[in-house]
Amino acid sequence: MSTWPYSSDHAKKRLIVVGCGPAGIAVVRALASEFRIAVVEPKDYYEYTPGILRGFVQPNLLPDLQVELSKVLGGLDSVTHVRGTVVNLASCSAEINLVADSHRDEGVNQHTSSQCQGTQKVEVPFDYAVVATGSKYSGSGLWKVTGAPGEEAWISLSGRKASLAASFPNLQNIQRQKGTAVVVGAGLVGVE
Repeated sequence: MSTWPYSSDHAKKRLIVVGCGPAGIAVVRALASEFRIAVVEPKDYYEYTPGILRGFVQPNLLPDLQVELSKVLGGLDSVTHVRGTVVNLASCSAEINLVADSHRDEGVNQHTSSQCQGTQKVEVPFDYAVVATGSKYSGSGLWKVTGAPGEEAWISLSGRKASLAASFPNLQNIQRQKGTAVVVGAGLVGVE
């Protein structure tokens, strides 16, 4: 297993941020000048999950709900995106399963399996860790992509867009048949 290379600024402590949702992004932006940061996230994009239901009924809004991580993390020299999932989090290192066939995002440092001599796992040492994985929805990853088994096609922005586009005919069919939808809960997603 390879060890993940941080930026060369050894004066800064190492921080791993697991998850790149709103909390993870806030942590990265707030601490990028103070730490060498490894962001572990299987997806190559950020998606505003509470708005995704609106994206189902108004597909023209999807570009406003999804953005490439390279645009979110770009310009932060001490931040590197490690495309993968944490499989073991110890007191001072994390074992990461890298996403196979990752492509390199322009504008953001990215660590992929091709940079680890063909290995699919990498060890990421750290001084501090933030776990910002957010909530988990039961059932399909259609509403919130987590990178879990079965969601491989959805961890790239192009794959996610294709899966959402494929769901539109089913939703339109339900609408034509005057089907019923039940919204359970009045949190961010339910209210949207």
